[in-house]
Amino acid sequence: MRLSEGTKTAFLGNVKLIEYCNGAGISLKKLNKCSIERMGNDYVFVLQKDFNRKSHKAIMLDYDIETQPDVVLIMKYENGGFSFQTTEKTIRLVNT
Repeated sequence: MRLSEGTKTAFLGNVKLIEYCNGAGISLKKLNKCSIERMGNDYVFVLQKDFNRKSHKAIMLDYDIETQPDVVLIMKYENGGFSFQTTEKTIRLVNT
């Protein structure tokens, strides 16, 4: 289930998340552009690709797969605390 904008704003103020991002060099400004999906006790941060549509005709499967957002960070809630898992796409969030 995708978090609403209001819930997302409050969620991004989580102290543990901010501490992790500051320590890992993750840009909070870039993280704010992510959509957040809740899956059980996991929060999956996804970031849309910069993709220019080449055609406005019927969407083909290859095009649909090519435009799926990247999973850039996973935040897990377990045993009363948070843990974080990066992906190969986390690099998109790094401070520049």
